[in-house]
Amino acid sequence: MRIGIDAYPLARDKLTGLGAYLNNLLRELGILDKENEYWLYACRDFELPCKNPSFKKRIITAPKGINSISTLWLAFGAKKTLPEDKIDIFLGTQNFIPLGLPPRIKKLLVIHDLTIYAYPQNVPAMLYLPHRLLFPRSLFAAEHIAVISESSRRDLKRFFPELDEGKISTVYYGGPDPGFSPCPKDEARGYISERFGISDKFILSVASLEWRKNLSGLFLAFDILKNKFGLKHKLLIAGSERRAGASEIERLYDKLGLKDSVYFLGHLDIKGLNYLYNTAEALVFPSFYEGFGLPPLEAMACATAVVASDIPVFRELFRDAALFANPYYPHDIAEKIMGLLGDDSLRQGLINKGRERVLAFSWKDTAREMLKLFEGLKAG
Repeated sequence: MRIGIDAYPLARDKLTGLGAYLNNLLRELGILDKENEYWLYACRDFELPCKNPSFKKRIITAPKGINSISTLWLAFGAKKTLPEDKIDIFLGTQNFIPLGLPPRIKKLLVIHDLTIYAYPQNVPAMLYLPHRLLFPRSLFAAEHIAVISESSRRDLKRFFPELDEGKISTVYYGGPDPGFSPCPKDEARGYISERFGISDKFILSVASLEWRKNLSGLFLAFDILKNKFGLKHKLLIAGSERRAGASEIERLYDKLGLKDSVYFLGHLDIKGLNYLYNTAEALVFPSFYEGFGLPPLEAMACATAVVASDIPVFRELFRDAALFANPYYPHDIAEKIMGLLGDDSLRQGLINKGRERVLAFSWKDTAREMLKLFEGLKAG
């Protein structure tokens, strides 16, 4: 078979969660699959996840200004290019299937989350309309849909009850990139000190600047930790992408006077993040909504304890390997963080459970499940 894939996430300037998902999935498919060809479509050049002659890059140019809008870029070339390339199956990796593909090309759509329906205020205006127009059409154009968690499956059925349950499969993320693992603490501290000039103890959050990540709630909780509990730790934020709500987050940051205790580190590669996870006293992930939630699993892979939002998807994924806090109550977030920092036995217990929980996720298993879906579409 020839399998066409929307590889736009690999062509972005910075590798985000979608890019990491696709990079890890393709790497394992390149190892497991000795029969099929993979045609990777993007609007600009990118680095292949592995050296494999079965992987072929295809660059489609779009009208000026469209390349930056991931939901629209492929639509301008797919209808002509995919049939020319004799594609048998198209994998949509960004909640989007190009319209007008011939029936001969089977379509598999990966759904990462339903943010645009669950929390539309989080979606930038320039993306909201095209998503609302194209997402439902993509759902019903696809022969099959893969969701990344049972929580995402429930959300999909809640907002689209008319969807056939039989065309939906849960295929979990494969967990952390193999680059996340314990490393010598002195080495990690030396890196953090040299690169960021920070030698104090710190708690960490990995998040873009957007409403659903709940950095505002975390800042309020951190303010409580400083003023009520006398916490001396710093708070480090890794992530640079700005989305809806970023301005409000920055205004609260200024209002609370956090510039000497909260540091924005920007986008980091796996090496930098790995050192941060290994050095942090705890990872705090207080999101209001997620389709999965990779940073807590990355932290667990680095033997770091986690405080996470008490939301259904995190209960599903982390089970008893994290301490859960109500994301709508900063006092609860603060108390859970302080409880974790002040109880070595609790923290070590979560670290041990986290190490075990990470083993439940495997990119090899994810690739196997996706191959089964490809074969099922071929047989159908």
